[in-house]
Amino acid sequence: MRINDLLNVNRLINVISHRYTIGFISLVYLIGMFLWPLIAKPEWEYLQNVWDRWQSLNVGVLALISSIIVFKATKYHSEQARERQFIATRALLPDAMSELLNYCVDASKALSTLWYETESVHDCREFSVPYPEMPSKYQASFRDCISHAEKSFGTHLARIIANLQVFDSHLSSACKAENLKRREGTSRHQVAIMITLQSKICALTNMSFAHCRGLEDFQYRKLTTDDFEQAFVSTEITKFLDYDDINVIREMVDKALTDSSGIFSL
Repeated sequence: MRINDLLNVNRLINVISHRYTIGFISLVYLIGMFLWPLIAKPEWEYLQNVWDRWQSLNVGVLALISSIIVFKATKYHSEQARERQFIATRALLPDAMSELLNYCVDASKALSTLWYETESVHDCREFSVPYPEMPSKYQASFRDCISHAEKSFGTHLARIIANLQVFDSHLSSACKAENLKRREGTSRHQVAIMITLQSKICALTNMSFAHCRGLEDFQYRKLTTDDFEQAFVSTEITKFLDYDDINVIREMVDKALTDSSGIFSL
């Protein structure tokens, strides 16, 4: 069975089990099986004859109602179990988020070195920069939380992972000497893109802390320049770049906020 077919079946089940649908079916059934026969001929024997004549329908309706009750009960218990699992996995997220922020802070040192030294290095084959390894402890917490979270928050966490993987790939390629031997040196424009990605990861992470600590429900929203400004402080990139250089990064941020294609589409 195709995914679209499964989605259609699930949508049909949700429509049938909706309280308005159940209420409408119950109302029509009560009118047809009780109210209308009594209005037409208010006799007990006539009402029994109507029930006997429509016995198959009565059995089908009762079976449908029973199935809906069982489905609702199963869905309720499943949802309760999911919420308990999510609360348990969410409790570990702040530590995972802090790990990502520490990684971003450590990456700022490598990015600042790339920013100031790549254009002054004539032989890029001899140029390499120490850079932090991408953390791994966060992966289990993120995976478990995505499995049990609501769709909006699960998508948000997946978005952080996607940007993190892209950023780490670009950072390692720019910093490793063996990669630099196969291409030209990294330009400031490329470093500005990496700093923007780093700040985006930090901004997305900062958005998550209140929900991770159970202080508020998660509400998806688009990132703003204020989110990036806060990320500049959190990643400590402002300690390594001067004011004019940060303005260059701000221009890249404006492009990232208005352009939803390419590397900034994640």
